[in-house]
Amino acid sequence: MREETAISTPNFYNFLVYAKQTRERGGPSGGITCLNKPHLAHFEVLLREEDPITAQTRICAIIAAYFNPDRYAVDVVDRLSRAINALQRKEGIILAGDFNCTMALTEFLNSTTLEIFNRGSEPTFCASVRRE
Repeated sequence: MREETAISTPNFYNFLVYAKQTRERGGPSGGITCLNKPHLAHFEVLLREEDPITAQTRICAIIAAYFNPDRYAVDVVDRLSRAINALQRKEGIILAGDFNCTMALTEFLNSTTLEIFNRGSEPTFCASVRRE
């Protein structure tokens, strides 16, 4: 994992984990960017791993995550558990990301104080398909 550099997005503070180049053909895989408006400052990044970033703001905690589809559900739950445990306060958590798993994550979140606002039957991403 590379350290954060001087990448900036106007009018936002950013926390990031760079994508990794895989041995297979194709571009890099993974990577996370969490952009925060200045009115949420003071920020503190509490955990920065390959999959999640955990940051505490003045009004809430943010966990931003991306898990490759080849991850086992138990690994996703373990990493999210560490991200939640890194928090100084357990209230006001926003968990956002691409988790690429279903029931194991739902069961884990049901065992915490977190709620899922979108259901698995609701699409969270739609892409146009180019037909030639």
